This record gives sequence, C-alpha cells and structure tokens, in this order.
Amino acid sequence: MVQEDDEKNGQLSRRKLLLATTVGSTGLIAGCIGGGGNGNGNGNGNGGNGNGNGNGNGNGNGNGGNGNGNGNGGNGNGNGNGNGEAENLLREGADGSTHPLLTPPPEGEPIDDTLTTTGIGGSPTRYQFNPWAVGQGEQAWHLNRLVMWEQFANWDEAGQRFINLLADEWEWDGDAGSGDLVIHLPDERTWSNGDDLTVEDVQVQFEIERHLGPGGLGPTDIWEFVDEIVADDDKTARFVLSEEYNPFIVEVAILTRSTVAPRALYGDFADQLRDASEDEVESINEEIINFSVGPASDNQEVVTHTVWEFSEATSQRLTMQLREEGHELLDQYNFSTLEYVPMEQNPSMQALLSDELDLIMRWSTGDDQFFNNVPDHTDVWHFQEGRGEGVLFNFGDDSPFGRGNRNVRQAIAHVIDPAPVTENSGSYRIPITDDEYAGGHITTGLSPNEFQEIRDVAEESFINYNSEERATELLEEAGFSKEDGVWMDPDGSPFEPVGITEAPHPDWVAVGETITRQLQDFGIQAEQQPLESTQYSNRFDSGDFEMVYGAETAREGRYPGAYFDYELNWRTHGTPVGGGEPTATLYPANDPVEIPPVGEPDADPSEEVVPNELLNELLHATDDEVIRDLTIQLAWLQNYDLQMIDLMDASQHAAITRDDWRWPPVEYMWGDQRSAQNIIYHSVRGGEVQAKTQN
Repeated sequence: MVQEDDEKNGQLSRRKLLLATTVGSTGLIAGCIGGGGNGNGNGNGNGGNGNGNGNGNGNGNGNGGNGNGNGNGGNGNGNGNGNGEAENLLREGADGSTHPLLTPPPEGEPIDDTLTTTGIGGSPTRYQFNPWAVGQGEQAWHLNRLVMWEQFANWDEAGQRFINLLADEWEWDGDAGSGDLVIHLPDERTWSNGDDLTVEDVQVQFEIERHLGPGGLGPTDIWEFVDEIVADDDKTARFVLSEEYNPFIVEVAILTRSTVAPRALYGDFADQLRDASEDEVESINEEIINFSVGPASDNQEVVTHTVWEFSEATSQRLTMQLREEGHELLDQYNFSTLEYVPMEQNPSMQALLSDELDLIMRWSTGDDQFFNNVPDHTDVWHFQEGRGEGVLFNFGDDSPFGRGNRNVRQAIAHVIDPAPVTENSGSYRIPITDDEYAGGHITTGLSPNEFQEIRDVAEESFINYNSEERATELLEEAGFSKEDGVWMDPDGSPFEPVGITEAPHPDWVAVGETITRQLQDFGIQAEQQPLESTQYSNRFDSGDFEMVYGAETAREGRYPGAYFDYELNWRTHGTPVGGGEPTATLYPANDPVEIPPVGEPDADPSEEVVPNELLNELLHATDDEVIRDLTIQLAWLQNYDLQMIDLMDASQHAAITRDDWRWPPVEYMWGDQRSAQNIIYHSVRGGEVQAKTQN
C-alpha cells in the first residue's frame, strides 16, 4: 500500500469544489480550517473532526468521519509548519475516513519536472484521437479518456455515489428518471485551443453519437431514452428524456461519458447530420470515420480540455505539456511535462526498476516476484477490480459453441475448475468459487457485489458447475462419444476447440494453459493460441475464434442492467461503426431462447424468453422488487444458457515511485480508480500528484 507522505497536507490556494449534488452523497467534504500563524488550528468537518496545520508542507492529525454511522474512520498523522490561514478540502475514504487530497504544491524547484510513464503500445506517431475513426491509426484509449478528456462524473462503488469531474454540479429537474437531467459545466473550463467548453460541444458529440453510436466511449446509447439536449445557457446542458427510465441507468450512461468532440473539429459534421437525408447520413458518417485527429494525421489539431495539452509525438514517446490557462486545477501543479513511452509489460517493469519510468500501470501480470522485489522508493498497489473474467464463446454458425450447442458450453463449464485457474494466474485474483464471490461455480454474469443481491436464490437453485460426471452426460446427449480417452464430435472427429489469448499478458497465457490442461485431462483435445496484441484484436473483433481466455464479464458500479447489456449487446464482434450486421455475434440476444423455469435446471426448457426484452424491462424498472425479479431472471438465463463462463474476480496493479513524487494514499481513491490505470490518470490530471522539491 502507498504510505501517506508526511509533507502531503498543506494549505489549498485555489480549488473549485467538485460537489456531487445528488444520489445522497458529497464528492468532496470541506473541513479543517487551519488557524493563523505557525500553530495547529482545528475545526469541524462533515462527518468527523480533526486538526489541520496552518500552512506549508505538513499534515494535521485526527479522526476521520464516521463510516456509514458505524464508528470513526481511519486516522492520519504527520507534521509540518507554515504561516497564515489554510483550507483543506477533505475527500471521504471508503472506510468513512477523510483525507486532504488536494493540497498546494511544495515551494522550491521540483526534483523532476517530467513525469514519465507507460501504458499504451505501438508508435505514438500512429496514435489516433478520433474515437470513431476505427482502423485509422492506433486508438490511444488511455490517453483519450483518462488524460486528455474527462467524464462529467465518476461512480464511486464503495461510497455508492457520483463524484463530479467535468461537471460542476448536476441535478434532476423534476422526478428522477422522468424529469430532465441538468448538468452545469465549470465557468473557467476551456479547450486547449482557447475556445470555451460549452453545451454546444456536448450537443455536437451526442449528435454524432446519434448516428454513429458511442464508439469506444461506452456501451450505452443515450438516445434510447433521451429526446433532446437543450442549452439553458452556454454552461448548462439539459437532457430531456423521451420516457420514464430507471434513473440510475440514465445517470451512469450520461454522467460517466467523456466529452471528446470539440466543435472546432466536429461541429461541421454535427451541423450536416442534423439536416441530412438518410443517404446523406451514411456519407457523412463515412467522413467522420475517416477523419484523422492526432499524430496519425498530417494537419489535425489535438484539442483537450484537461490540464494537459498535446505537445509532440515521436516513434519513441508522446509528450504533453501543462496548459497555461483554461482549467481550475492548474495551481495544483509544480511540474510541467507528462511523457508516455510505449513498451510492453515486461520491459516496462525493468524500466521502472532502473528508474527510467516514474510509474507503470499494470492491469495484469503473472510475475509476483517482481512485486516482491521492487526497491524501497517504489510502491505497488493491488486492486480487486470488482469485475469478472472468464471464457467467452463465439455464437457464430460455424462455432462448436453456437446457439444449438448449449450442452457443449455447459460441459466445458463443468470441466473447468476456477480455483487452480485463478491460482496459476497469479496477480491476486479471487476465484468465483471463493465464498466472497459465490461460494461455488455459479456463473451469473454479475459482479461480486451485485451477486450478493441474489445470492440466496442462486445458491439454492442455480447450476453449480463442478461435475465431470454431468459433463460426460451432457456431451453424450449432444452426440459426442469417447474413444480411447478422447472425445469425438458427432461427425466422428476429435473434439479440438481452440482458445485464443493475448500473448503480452502472461497471466492470461497462464490461465489458458491451465484451462487447456484441464480440458485435455478430461479428453477434450483443446488448444491455446497466444497471439500478439494486434492479431488478437483483429481475431476478436472479426469473430475469428471459438473461445477467448481472458474475456471481461461484469464491472462494478454499473447496475445489473448494464452488466447484462454489456454481455448481450455491446460485445458484438465485427459490428461496423454506424450500424450494420456483425460478422459474428457474441450472443443472439434478440432471438427467443428456450430455458426451464428459474431455478429448475432439470426441467424441460419449455419457457421462451427474448433476452433483450427482459433487459429492456429491467432498464425501465424503478421498483426494487421488480428490479430484483428481473435481475434473477437474467442471471438465470446466463447461468443456464452460458453466454460465457465466469471464473474469477479480476485484479489490477500499479507501481509508482515516490523518491521524486508525492501520491495520494490508495485507500482514499474512488470509483473507476480501482482500475490501476485510472488511479494513475485521475491523479495525474486531477492535481493529486506533485513533484517533490529540492529544498
């Protein structure tokens, strides 16, 4: 765990509060007004009390706020001195404790003026910053969504609240779910080209999304429930709903979307789309898809709205500079340069150890030895992500796991034992068989937290996949036979399914090896194909696979409906941007499926359901009992029909150096920052990391 630095807590010179005004919680908690002079002052904060230093580079000490009414939260200690009056803004931790997260930078010259990291591959000269430009250069997702642009707000799963980022405030005008969702943008915020960031930019982006979809920006099309976006003024956007909808679904879909389409670059496209005929829309969409922004283009300007602006790209690195104006957090920074050096995971680890990098994000690793041998000035963070990982099936017509082969999918699930698969992956993952997750191999498509809401029903009546005897019965019922210890398919050929994995991720190669060995021990002549990243992406996107080892299932903080939407609809292979028929479908969610009644796996599959119709009911539901009932039905559909097999709770890791840098302690991170890459980037763009100084 990252240790809290003794010089972390000093006065705050200027900071616009990012207040989460609804969902019952406050994103940042104001408190601890320091006394004058050199001594400690004291005061009351929300939910707790504590002593804060007057100024300078020191800490205060005291108890944090109450955690959900159950006693005091964590404690913080430190020392220091300073002059004058100080205000510390406190963020509430997941345990209820509070922490002055935003502090002024220390005085003096920074030891290092350039923060150097890695986290994306390929050559920066090919990076593409148009999220709809599929196939035009290399999409730099981490830079796009996490450094150059930011969301309106982020969902904090631990605190069950939204924490505002780009949004100053947001609220429902009228009843939640049927009124208007109103978002207020910060007055100070501009784009890096000097243009004000206004509601017009928001309208431009979502007009393009109306025709092209969200691209890589998220799984949800807001136009399913939004009728129009109105500008109350330049900084106030009003999302008018077309019908009553589950308010949390609306909030997550809109608030967690990044604003990425400055009108200077995309405004003409949006204007054309508003007045275009159907034939003209197709042509304009094609223009947008082919519109290149960034180093991959000869002349297109990269326009950001965070504290960082694009500087240059070479084949070896991409450089960003701190903006001079146009952002409310600029006073939090005492270093001016952010540098990205592309490299794969193993070289990046060595570069960190040799002090060539200041940090790395590690969304996966099989090398626990590395984590145990980092130098004293390096901290490693381990996170349970609260999302599932498992085996993904291709439901295409030529796949052995397609629509008519449910028995085969269920047999595979019975043979795979998640415990050794998880253990061999390393990386601190939790198997689905762990009591914290399910207490058995009960695959539901839900994250660990959401599973707890239906755990009583699932453990009593869902299928627990743990029987090789049942796997044998299922394969024989499907026309398979076993000869000399080898399973033969109905055509009399050896059953030889192939699972692809991404070779640069050694943990998932280890997962694939374990699954392959388990299937082979059972007599299924399975094979793993580790592929380099580009080849893997091409095979995955085109549906050119039978199984994928390493597929994501549910992610926390997204409500059950969004989990199922993710599995049923979003992960559709080869679907062209702007619509059209996919080359291969992950799961035919609009077709009727015959399954037994909920919790009766041995009964005849006599009930016909259409997955997306159930999902649509869930997305519109507002009553808790109705939501629970529909969640159970969809979880049962996943458990019985197996869109994929849940195996484990994912983990992520980040490593940072603290010889030259001050970082916030990990226990005070929030929301998607549980993802290692997001922890880094939220800190880097949110004023939460600063350079240590020479004095």
